[in-house]
Amino acid sequence: MIEKARLYQAVDSTITTGDLDYEGTAMEVVSDCGEEIFHVVVDRDGQRQVLFFRSDFDFRLPLEVLEEVIQKAKREIQKSC
Repeated sequence: MIEKARLYQAVDSTITTGDLDYEGTAMEVVSDCGEEIFHVVVDRDGQRQVLFFRSDFDFRLPLEVLEEVIQKAKREIQKSC
């Protein structure tokens, strides 16, 4: 099962404010093939969260890649005042 899941060795992320309907910033995370994987968002209480999307397939990310995404999100994702 593990070896059959897609492996994304790299991802790209973009900070956005207009994609989702809420006050704050979000970070779109896409695979190296351009497939949207998940968003990092802020809920109405100001908590940063990962919003996973349903997928037709299983996928994997190296922990180092996920750690980079988390560090960037901690620096840049916030609720608007």
